[in-house]
Amino acid sequence: MLNKLSNLRIQDAANYLSVSTKTLRRWDKAGKLVPSITSSGGHRYYSLQQLQDFKITPAVIPVKKNYSYLYKTLGIAGLVALFVGFVFQGRILTDHKGETLKVKSAEGLTLGVSSDGTSPSISGFTFAVNVPAKFSEEVVFLKDIIAPNVVNSINGKTGDATIAFELEAGTGITVDGLKVTNSGIVSLTAGTGISVSGSTITNSGITSLTAGTGISVSGSTITNTLDLTTSGWTDSGTTLKLTTITDSVGIGIASPTSTLHVVGSTNLAGSVILGSASTDTLTFTGRIANGTSLLPNTDLGADIGSSSLRINNIWVANLNSNSSQAFSGQTTFSYAPTATTIAQASVLINPTTSVTSGQLLGLSIAGYQRALIDAEGDIILGYSDATSAPASDYPLNIYGHSGTRVSFVDTSGNGNFSGNLSLGSSNAGTLYFGGTSYYLRESSGIWYFTGIAGEELTIDLNAGSASTFSITQGDFIFDNNALDEDIYLKVNDGGVDTTALTVQGSTGNVGIGTTEPGAKLEIVNPSTNQVRLSYDIGTNYTNIYTASNGAFTVNSNVNIDSSFNRGIMVASGYGFTVNSYNTSLVNNILTLYSAGKVTGGSNGDWQFNDGSVNTVMFKAGGNVGIGTTGPSAKLHVLGTTEQQRLGYDTSNYWTNTIGSTGGLTMQGVGAGGALTLSPTAGQNVNVALSGSGNLSLAGTSGVDALRLTASGTKVLGLSYASNQATFDMISTDPTNKLLNNTFDTDLTSWSEVPSYTLNDQFTTDRAAGAVNGTSAEPTGGTRTVVDTGNKLSITSSILTFTAGSGWGNPGIYYPSTSRVAGKMITGLMGATSGQQMLGFDTDTTSTHSAHGFYQSNSGVQLNIFDNETINQSTGISVSGTQYQVSVVLRSTGAFYYIKGGTFTNWTLLWISNLNSTATLYPSVIGIDGAFTADNIKIPTATWLPTPLSYDTFTRADGAIGSSETTGPDSQTTPSLAWTGGAISTNKNVITPTLGSELVVNGGFATDTDWTKGTGWSIGSGVATHVTGASSQIEQSVLTVDQWYQAVWTITSTDGISAWARYGGARNGPYRTTTGTFTETNRAGTGTYASIYHLTGGTVSVDNVSFKPLTLSSLFSSVSTSDTDVIADTNVTWTLGTEAGLVTNLDSSSSPANFLIAYLIPAGNSETGMLINLDKNVGGTYTNLISAAATYSAGATLRVITYTSAGALKVRVYYNNTMVGSEQTVSDAGIISNNKHGLFSTYSGNSFDNFTLWPRGSGTTKFTDAPFEELTVTRDTTTKYNNSTASVKLVAGGTDANYVQSVNVGDTLTYNLIAYAYTTGAAVTSADASLYYDTAVLATTYTAMGGTGWYKLTGSLTGVASAKDYGVRVKAGKTVYVDEMHLQVGTGTTQTMYVMNSNTGVTGLNVQGLVNGTTNGIATLTKAGTVSDADFTDTAVNGLMGIDTTNHRLYFREGGTWSYIARTGGFQIPAGEVGDLQIGDNLMPYVESRMEDGALHGLYKKYDNTSLPSLSVVGDTTLGDAIITGSLLANDINSTLTLKLQSLDLAGIEFVGGKIKFTKEGLIYGNDLIRGKEMIKTGQTDVIVNKTWTEAPVSITLTPEYQTSSWVTEITNTGFKINVNSSPTATESGIYWQAIW
Repeated sequence: MLNKLSNLRIQDAANYLSVSTKTLRRWDKAGKLVPSITSSGGHRYYSLQQLQDFKITPAVIPVKKNYSYLYKTLGIAGLVALFVGFVFQGRILTDHKGETLKVKSAEGLTLGVSSDGTSPSISGFTFAVNVPAKFSEEVVFLKDIIAPNVVNSINGKTGDATIAFELEAGTGITVDGLKVTNSGIVSLTAGTGISVSGSTITNSGITSLTAGTGISVSGSTITNTLDLTTSGWTDSGTTLKLTTITDSVGIGIASPTSTLHVVGSTNLAGSVILGSASTDTLTFTGRIANGTSLLPNTDLGADIGSSSLRINNIWVANLNSNSSQAFSGQTTFSYAPTATTIAQASVLINPTTSVTSGQLLGLSIAGYQRALIDAEGDIILGYSDATSAPASDYPLNIYGHSGTRVSFVDTSGNGNFSGNLSLGSSNAGTLYFGGTSYYLRESSGIWYFTGIAGEELTIDLNAGSASTFSITQGDFIFDNNALDEDIYLKVNDGGVDTTALTVQGSTGNVGIGTTEPGAKLEIVNPSTNQVRLSYDIGTNYTNIYTASNGAFTVNSNVNIDSSFNRGIMVASGYGFTVNSYNTSLVNNILTLYSAGKVTGGSNGDWQFNDGSVNTVMFKAGGNVGIGTTGPSAKLHVLGTTEQQRLGYDTSNYWTNTIGSTGGLTMQGVGAGGALTLSPTAGQNVNVALSGSGNLSLAGTSGVDALRLTASGTKVLGLSYASNQATFDMISTDPTNKLLNNTFDTDLTSWSEVPSYTLNDQFTTDRAAGAVNGTSAEPTGGTRTVVDTGNKLSITSSILTFTAGSGWGNPGIYYPSTSRVAGKMITGLMGATSGQQMLGFDTDTTSTHSAHGFYQSNSGVQLNIFDNETINQSTGISVSGTQYQVSVVLRSTGAFYYIKGGTFTNWTLLWISNLNSTATLYPSVIGIDGAFTADNIKIPTATWLPTPLSYDTFTRADGAIGSSETTGPDSQTTPSLAWTGGAISTNKNVITPTLGSELVVNGGFATDTDWTKGTGWSIGSGVATHVTGASSQIEQSVLTVDQWYQAVWTITSTDGISAWARYGGARNGPYRTTTGTFTETNRAGTGTYASIYHLTGGTVSVDNVSFKPLTLSSLFSSVSTSDTDVIADTNVTWTLGTEAGLVTNLDSSSSPANFLIAYLIPAGNSETGMLINLDKNVGGTYTNLISAAATYSAGATLRVITYTSAGALKVRVYYNNTMVGSEQTVSDAGIISNNKHGLFSTYSGNSFDNFTLWPRGSGTTKFTDAPFEELTVTRDTTTKYNNSTASVKLVAGGTDANYVQSVNVGDTLTYNLIAYAYTTGAAVTSADASLYYDTAVLATTYTAMGGTGWYKLTGSLTGVASAKDYGVRVKAGKTVYVDEMHLQVGTGTTQTMYVMNSNTGVTGLNVQGLVNGTTNGIATLTKAGTVSDADFTDTAVNGLMGIDTTNHRLYFREGGTWSYIARTGGFQIPAGEVGDLQIGDNLMPYVESRMEDGALHGLYKKYDNTSLPSLSVVGDTTLGDAIITGSLLANDINSTLTLKLQSLDLAGIEFVGGKIKFTKEGLIYGNDLIRGKEMIKTGQTDVIVNKTWTEAPVSITLTPEYQTSSWVTEITNTGFKINVNSSPTATESGIYWQAIW
């Protein structure tokens, strides 16, 4: 039994007050409830009176409480005292549900009955008191207080308590009220030392007690008399210590030799501290037991020794580590090898496996590698670079103390030395070749090569003497005399040196037979044979020599006469001159034997003939005859064909031919030459024709046959075409700088082809094996081909691979090019069965491209080969499809674009940030199978795409602001405002908004509120799970698909995994250590927040918290114009949270539809990570991808989306590796959204380098990229101003230029002019613009008289260098262009005069059309009436004139003048006026058809006219009108408004009453266009069946309840209504309206 003075331990006191011991300790520290006693050992004790007096305001504790503890502890009397001493400050009502009511009113509250004790004042409540309570005022209990087994009643006035027991009689016991009678025990049996007499029990056995040590006995009293001080111990209450600190304690030993001496097995549990690190030492004489380990508390948590206190020797068999080992001090390996095998080596590095070229031994200083031995035994010495030395295939590599290799020895023993090779000491030595028989040695500056026969080669390089090069056995000496630097070739004949050839150093002359040549070649020989020219040896030859008298002799060993075809022959194109100094020779100086001869006569004539009539005669008188021996003129030519040809070369000439009738024909042949007659001033060119003759100019259609020029510039041209002749008058000022500006005959001078450094069209077909070494066509250098199997050819102007022999064989490479950001390679590639790559390579031997498209043979898929190793799958099947691809270089990495197949527009396929090799080789390489390639090009112009958004977040901490304006490749980039996120240390950090706490009793103060699984218990302020079944402790407080933050603490654990759970299927990471963990996750299929623990161990948790996260606060996004993107970011992630990318977000403030790809902890791992892709549609999440990945801090997370067949295709990559498979998202709420950005559930995550690129799929983008050319044709149908032709320009997937390169030569202001036509509609900048140099020129568009042609004009400042001038056509457009001009100013108007210079008057009679399309036709203009008198010639019908006073147009017809007035409105001829009067309302109508097919119209009054039809354009007001036919109100494109009623007076009813408009504006009727459908509970769609002529364009929906709704499957037979959620009521309606 306890009384008020009883002291309770802290645990008992905590149970008494229903709080935790933590709470009592906290109250003690705060002074709120201080223990009555605190022992010297820190133990707290509380008196019962103290606890009774302690006040708790208010205290609400559930009624259902187990009081067994108090009953057992306090007993019956104690419970009575406890109840009487209750302190109650608040008044609490609880019903059966545990609800509470706090009463604070001064009047108080009577419970159970009213104040008169009759009717209840509050029903349904129970007065529950389970805390200390004290009634400080008088309390009246109108009825007894029943407390079974404790208190029957309490008199509140006297304080007396009547205690009654409700006792149940046991065996042998009878109960009568409070009287208990023993009726069962009738006898007692005495035990040893006990005697029984009736009911008396007497001790008769124990007569005395003997006191032991420290015990005294006095009668029946036993007293503890033990004095610890006498045994050497002192008890201070909290500690027990030796009285004399120098004494020793022995356990298991009688004579301890140290302060504590323990002999025998000893078990020290808990944390143990042995000595002081600064003063004490430990001596170990025992051994570590077998099978045990010496372990640190945590991984890498302890050291053996320190930098100042080192262990001398550690004897081990093996040093093992699962990470790098570091030796910071000097390490000596003193083990002496005992054998020659590797097993006995002093130092043995012997891993079981290695990667190729893995470093077995690496030597470095401060991170700079110096030397290594790799897994293949290769050695690298003298390396010096901050990175690891590159892998080598050579056994020995020597670097020059840098990153450059200077020497190596290959696997065949070949040495390569980039420096000098020194043999022996003092620069002398011997180099042996293949043994000792052949060697090279040096002695005294002379090098000797010695063979078996002796020193056969000697090189003497001593300065100051004649350096020699001699081969002893061959008598050959190369002598470079240091004085005159002549070179001699000497022959040693019988020991006598003879100079055979001399090259004179000062002149370069060559002498044979002389050492002083006087000409470039001088041959000296006193004999008659200085030069011999032989056909064969000794049979057919000719000797040439000069005699001592200077005579030149050509002497053949065969007779030279007419019977032999030998002699001196002069080849075609070469001349032969014979000079004779013997003036006595007159005749027959030169005779050429063959069929022809040249004869000189004594009369001075010279004749050349070929033995027939073909003769050239030079007469002594000066005449020359060709074809005649009797020329009668200075030049007399006779022949039957082409008597004269004047030519520039063999391709450009004029011929003159006289026919048999004496006619002269002059025919020009060449590239545009002209016959020009240019007399000087005062001279004329007269053409006299006979009476019947004529001057005939035979021209070409559309080309000037007669042209009048001024200083070479055309002024007037006369040409013809089909059924027309054209006089073309051109202004001479200004001069058009453009050539062929009208495209009359061809398209020369113009180019649609951009400038290329490589452009291979494979124009010339070449057989397999014959492609190597040929040139790219038309430009790009030499093709280098690897093709050992002759599988590569050019067939039908296409590069064709029929098969392959392995990677890169066959392959074609082009000359190297330097990496420049924006440089690109484009080409066509297509495979049917093989593998090929097109792109840039790092050399001409690699098997994989540095940046290239790769067609694999696995279903013929198109992939990306990046950095020569990474094969990025794109999922594109290309079998039998030809694609146009383009690789655009970055400073590091590349962009990959594709067009073709399903990609109707240029689409960005992949972005790489790997590989920065400076020198690259354009290439197309094969592996196996058949494929083709074509149009391999590298444009000269560079181009880079523009990102939608780019941000490195490099700015001051704080507000996020907007994205950066300079892209990752220095391109200009849009600045987009961020929503969400903030800048922290140059990173984007998202801090989610937390909601209120959801968990009740998260500190486990009481054993309530939690649902405990098997093995879980709550006590001492923690929840504990002990060994048993795996289970969880939980509360159902979560909402499915809501994001939450959980914070929880493991206070103790034995290492068995525990984790937080978020409903079903969503788990946090395993936790196996103590600590507080902050995690986030999304609630899965369940609603419980729980902590789960596996079986096999014990864990205690505390302070569990779950709070909701606001969804909109998890995003940091930008708004763009694109749904299809490539989104990148570098993610730094915190374990237990989520971080990644969001794409296709519908709203930043109220997000409901989006995609998120993010890093998330693996639910069954302590450190594992998954990459998830989820879609959220209307608040419901669906997981699309969940795949394991290895976390790397700052690695790139990438999401690629593109639209295909009305759905969104989604791919996810992490650290350049694809995650999962491509997913298809067809949800309408997602696929059209264009907000993208970052996603994070925790502020400890961060993002860097966010990049958002447009894909271009489904839209026309990248039109400024030089991926494609124009398709250009000359068109003779659509042309401007009746010209001969125009140029038709068709642009493909990109904008393209049509230009001419011109150097205007000055800096004047020029106008660039062109005439353009599309379809007849207005030509705008959306079709074409003028183009100058490298950019579009500001262009003005002027319509040309309603013809559909538009004049394009722009101005520029000239540059005295070649620039491009022309037009730029927009992607996908077809434009016709004519009359291109580049000129200073606009030019003056040209006037063609037809005049009579005598009379001044000349008529011009034109039978056909006079076309004034451009500038119109002018006629007589005067002030006043026009009449016959105004014309000089006799007036005729058809004349016209304009009266500028009355603004009338007069015309003469039928001999009289009539007019049309500008301000007169319409006119009705007098003969047609009839009864019409002024003020009549008229209606025009067709009266008759005229003879020429024209219609004649009249007017009639329509006051009471019934019209069969009425067509009104513009605003029209009708009175009462009955329309029995159809009423067409406005064209669909019209801006007019149909107003059926101007005043709101009555409704409108359409014929038949099918549709009615009330005056209030309500629409009734016609269930064909509108209606209402019912949606039942649990239903999310409904089919509406209709019969329509055609399907509606759209259908609008209006639900009667809160939900999202949309329409699908619209046809002419109905449609389907979809809702995001069904109605909560039985059913609800949705109104619909169809629109056509």
